[in-house]
Amino acid sequence: MDTPRIIDMVLAKRQRMIQKPEEAIRNSMLGFAAIHGGKRSPAWRAYMLQFVDQDPLGKPVDERQLARLMATDGTDGDLEMVTTGPVGMPLGGAKSGIRIVTVDPSGS
Repeated sequence: MDTPRIIDMVLAKRQRMIQKPEEAIRNSMLGFAAIHGGKRSPAWRAYMLQFVDQDPLGKPVDERQLARLMATDGTDGDLEMVTTGPVGMPLGGAKSGIRIVTVDPSGS
């Protein structure tokens, strides 16, 4: 079986957060800890792990995916993260507390 793409894992996470508020709260807590811990900290790794397939829990099926999310794959440069606001619970009339942005090699 093929390893799910990162974007597919992100979309699945978003759906779980919409369906289960406790999942959104957990995501918020992991996100805050990651920001506080800084890039490449254990907390950053724990946050990013939720967006890759794992087997067993805590071990990425494809280490390249986690390396990509942690910018340890040689792609670290000017653009490190795209964010649009709170991580976690929806605010106001928002459908989700997580925004999904993709950036391809052409920059779009």
